[in-house]
Amino acid sequence: MGPGDDVPPTLKNGYFFAWKLPTRSPWPGPTIIISMAVEDEDEAEEDQFLNLLESRDLQKFVDESLDDGQHSHSEEEDAAAEKDLPAEYSRQKPAELFENYASTFSEFRDGAVETEGEELNFGHREAIKTEVQSTRSIIRFVKIAYPEFCGPDVALDMQPLQASSSALRSIVTQNRASSDFSRRVVYCIDELTDVHSGADRPAEQLMNIDEQRIGRPSPSISNLMFESRFESGNLRMATLVGPNHYELILSPDINQTRDHFQWFYFEISNNRANVPYTFEIINNLKTTSMFGKGMQPVMFSVTEATSGRPGWVRAGQQVHYYRNLYTIGNDDDENANEKPRALYTTRFSVSFRHAADVVYIAYHFPYTYSYMKTVLHRHLIRPRPSTSIRADVIGHSLAGNPIHLVTVTAPGTVEQLERREIIFISSRVHPGESNSSWMMHGVLTALGNLDSQDLLSRFIFKLIPMLNPDGIAPGFSIKGCRYAIQKEKEPSARVALWRQFGLPRVYTMESTYCGFDTGKYRGQQIGVYELKEMGAKLVSAFPRLQKALARAGSQGKENENSFAQIKSRYRDIQDELGRLSEHLKPIEQQHFQLEIHDLLVQQPPVLDTIMRYLPPPRDSALLWCTE
Repeated sequence: MGPGDDVPPTLKNGYFFAWKLPTRSPWPGPTIIISMAVEDEDEAEEDQFLNLLESRDLQKFVDESLDDGQHSHSEEEDAAAEKDLPAEYSRQKPAELFENYASTFSEFRDGAVETEGEELNFGHREAIKTEVQSTRSIIRFVKIAYPEFCGPDVALDMQPLQASSSALRSIVTQNRASSDFSRRVVYCIDELTDVHSGADRPAEQLMNIDEQRIGRPSPSISNLMFESRFESGNLRMATLVGPNHYELILSPDINQTRDHFQWFYFEISNNRANVPYTFEIINNLKTTSMFGKGMQPVMFSVTEATSGRPGWVRAGQQVHYYRNLYTIGNDDDENANEKPRALYTTRFSVSFRHAADVVYIAYHFPYTYSYMKTVLHRHLIRPRPSTSIRADVIGHSLAGNPIHLVTVTAPGTVEQLERREIIFISSRVHPGESNSSWMMHGVLTALGNLDSQDLLSRFIFKLIPMLNPDGIAPGFSIKGCRYAIQKEKEPSARVALWRQFGLPRVYTMESTYCGFDTGKYRGQQIGVYELKEMGAKLVSAFPRLQKALARAGSQGKENENSFAQIKSRYRDIQDELGRLSEHLKPIEQQHFQLEIHDLLVQQPPVLDTIMRYLPPPRDSALLWCTE
């Protein structure tokens, strides 16, 4: 999103992308910066993106620029801007940037060559088993989740948004009925594993045996059985609080400055068929949720998958989100004086179709770090013809997981590459935003299509699929955009890039977990296919943006030249009129100057209007001024 008041006024309400990289950058050429995140809301006047791009109003340009040098930055202004930077911010010097990142832009030194493909002689299951073994985690995994094992990229039919008017009534009724029930903990991850102080890899080869488990209920356990010790899994504790009624507690996201409880992903087994089970996740922190607006959790049934119907489906009835009576305190010294924060409950009921099934339930369609590595490896060894693709490691997470930067373009010489625009896209800085990974999946797929050759010959794509692998391992509308920096957004990547490189238009592409309230998908919940479609449409939009920005830049130069001429002639006219106004009385001089100023800030042909009142002959100008 745009950086706000420090952007030149002709760009304040402008396009979201940085199209000109300053000279202190370590890489050449123009660029677009995009990061993917989750939905946000605000009001805006614009209805269409291209209208916004092409709006170059000379009136606005003149109005805001009459004062000569108004928009140039003096040393005092630069010093004031530096003073306003957050205390923890530090700008890297050019030498540091070159040392840290020049190797990831080696195409500007060596050119880009076509990537030679290899024969793919193994399937998805073999690939994911290999990738999972090298993924480091905070808690030791004990298995590969079955959706990961058989492949999560299955697009099923969309499902409508749900409305549950009886949800609150069922809460009151069930709580009253179960008030005398003896509660007991049936799953606690703290008792099952040691949380190591350092990063950990699996102790043994991880597998999945869910296909052998289905249809085999436990003879000694009557309650549901839970598990979350797999990649992206999140369930810390499950407590049976009533007949078929469970309270669930989540672990916080990893690598966050403050506790954040939202993402859940866990396995259930030992269930009965066609019996309604109620689940209450009781330690959410957000005050509102899409679970209160028609969204359902997603569910994956192993029995359904083995019957030829794999894939994540929306599931859950009487879905509700509300504030409960629990609070969370602040144990750390930094926030010790803050008031306890209220907690919220996500509540839903599920009736399972198959007895003794193995079922996975999640907040949204999971997309793990290991699956990302599998997808990336497939693209690297099976590139399309006339494509140059490579993956660099630009750093490692706190747990030791590599952070990848993927470069995709068409083969070319250094000279050819220097003429191409750079498009930089990153995603998944927040662990629970798996929707951004599915959009990035769509970007990768679109760039690998045969019809993308013209696109790759015009752009260099730089992609970071996952910025926070540690946290991941354990709709879009112009009217929903903001063009200022809120205080809480100061540490964000887009603000850091703006401050480091002076990029005026760094954009965050927002998506939804929930569904659509307009367009051809109105009333439907979003799915895997639609998220990938958003990524593909983003890619297809870049040539149009390039063309629109070129038109806008050309018009902007014309306006700039016109304005320079206006200012030059304005000074000449002011000198001449100054001499003429000496013959006027003081009150007449005031009216005269105001009238001339009003004329100068009008749309062209403002000069023609003014020249009608100037000599020759001089006495006609004096006559008009004194009337």
